[in-house]
Amino acid sequence: MTGQHRYGYFGKILEIDLSSQNATPLLLDKKIFEDYIGGRGMATRLFFDRVDPACDPLGPENILVLATSAIIGTRAPTGCRGHMVFKSPLTGMIGSSNCGGTWAPIFKSTGYDALVIKGKAAAPVIIDIRPDKV
Repeated sequence: MTGQHRYGYFGKILEIDLSSQNATPLLLDKKIFEDYIGGRGMATRLFFDRVDPACDPLGPENILVLATSAIIGTRAPTGCRGHMVFKSPLTGMIGSSNCGGTWAPIFKSTGYDALVIKGKAAAPVIIDIRPDKV
């Protein structure tokens, strides 16, 4: 992994606003990864802090939070699972999903613990995240 990390976390999140096409690195309060276990806990907290519960699940006010845990990239069981949290259009409540494979370890290697995607792009976009640029 690149950069400085402590207890398996870099202490950084990347917030991307599709409406303005801005990408902003933010410091992650260490209290979040101390109080909320794993990628799912961190993603849920970041979501809770940023979304109005009354927002339209298909509107630009909804966000998608993708997060990794401290064990990403290790040989520990579930050490390759990435977590997503969002407001579900099916239920209108918080939704959660996770996936295995290479996404989470590759994302973690960029030096971020979580990705927050908000807003609405005018056209389809590709987000390219690397350790030195977005």
